[in-house]
Amino acid sequence: MNFDTFIEVAEDCPAVHAEVPPARGGRATKAAIEYELIVGEPYVLTEEDIAFRTRVVMRDISEADWPAERERFLMQDKPRLRVSALAKRYGWGIYIDCQNRKRHSSSAPLRIGRY
Repeated sequence: MNFDTFIEVAEDCPAVHAEVPPARGGRATKAAIEYELIVGEPYVLTEEDIAFRTRVVMRDISEADWPAERERFLMQDKPRLRVSALAKRYGWGIYIDCQNRKRHSSSAPLRIGRY
C-alpha cells in the first residue's frame, strides 16, 4: 500500500539548523548527492531513483550498465532514505508524497526541507 511518509530529523541530530552536506576530499558524499538530487528535482524522483542515482555516482557506473545495475539494485531490500545522513546528521526532513506520483506506480516522488 502506498501512503505519504515523512522522515523526521533524528532526535539526536547535531545540526541546529538544516545544513547542506559538504563534499569531502574533493568528492561529493552520499548525503551531498542525495541532497542535490532531491533539491534539483522535487516531487519528480522516487526514493528508488535517488538511491540508485546516488549509487551510480558514488561507484562511477557507466550509463550503458545502468539497466542491469538498476535491476540488481532494486532486488536488494534495504532501507534507503530512512537511514540517510540528511535526517541523521544534517537536519533535513524528507517528505514522500504518494499522491503526487509522476511516472512510477509503486514509488513516490520526494521533497526535502527543514520541517
